[in-house]
Amino acid sequence: MRVLKRELLLVAVLILPGCSKSMSDAEYRRLITRTAAELKVKQNRFTARVSGYGHFDWSQDTGRLALSSPGKPTLIADFQFVGDVSKSSGTWLWAWDNPTVAEPLKRGSRTVRAFGRTERMTRLTTSKWSADQVDGWEMAGLAASILGSDAAYRTESSNGYEFLVLANLREAPEGFRVDHSGDGR
Repeated sequence: MRVLKRELLLVAVLILPGCSKSMSDAEYRRLITRTAAELKVKQNRFTARVSGYGHFDWSQDTGRLALSSPGKPTLIADFQFVGDVSKSSGTWLWAWDNPTVAEPLKRGSRTVRAFGRTERMTRLTTSKWSADQVDGWEMAGLAASILGSDAAYRTESSNGYEFLVLANLREAPEGFRVDHSGDGR
């Protein structure tokens, strides 16, 4: 029994540290730079498609973002919450740990967290950390890349900034009504 314990300890000391090695700062920056570049291309396509739309509404009840403007067909996109940056505390909070986010809209952020666990990225697996808007856009870009989203969207409230990823931008079906009250989470 003692020999087995010693062998297990040896495995833990020699082998496991290599398995649990965190992504280096340089690797992390390269990943963020790559996903930011991907997001820029996606955002340019999205912006070109929605140019001239003046009103954006989103609802946790439907998981849809609606874009409307007089004389234009309403566009809708499905969304997932990524997380938010608090103006008062200067912190990021992942959607997967935010009790105000509806459960179905946390799925994407949970996928990002699973990726973070696999890649040993503490920013993706720690629910709350010191952050600003730039960090929010970086996390949105990373999430958009991991999830294959079409674009990202940022809302602003008196409390802070909420980041969403969008997919499946399309014309709304006939008779679709826009709730102009917005969700405002």
